Amino acid sequence: MSKFTVSTIIAYPIEEVFSCFIKLAKEPFNKFNEENPIGAKSKRVARKTKSGDIYMETSVTDYIKNEAYETKTMFLSSEYKSRYEFKDAGDGCTEILLTESQDLYGIMNKIGFFFQSLTAKKKIQKKLNGAVEALEDKIIKERNKKENKN
Repeated sequence: MSKFTVSTIIAYPIEEVFSCFIKLAKEPFNKFNEENPIGAKSKRVARKTKSGDIYMETSVTDYIKNEAYETKTMFLSSEYKSRYEFKDAGDGCTEILLTESQDLYGIMNKIGFFFQSLTAKKKIQKKLNGAVEALEDKIIKERNKKENKN
């Protein structure tokens, strides 16, 4: 198993960050209970081949309001976990930690993983940066909605 963690700080309070994060995270799921989403599943085509579609299934495996959100994705013979943790960084800011882990089975997957691991931290940081950008956009939209209602 490989495991990599990256983090960043966002200048919004933890409750607002987590609320908007969950609104974004639930989009690919058909059934998603915001109070307890553990067990929610999403299945989509990851790759098309001549012999048929290859699917990827994602499920929510952990959820603690304002603290953690974790998913597990199964693709072929590999298991990927993404865990987001949210911590109060003081002064109305939130630290977001993203931990990605991967279990690979079979010798070819392990060889492929060795080469992927050389760039993994950069890819995970890029994923977190993209999530933060989407999150900041969502927070601003939510704040604008509230302002327009008043």
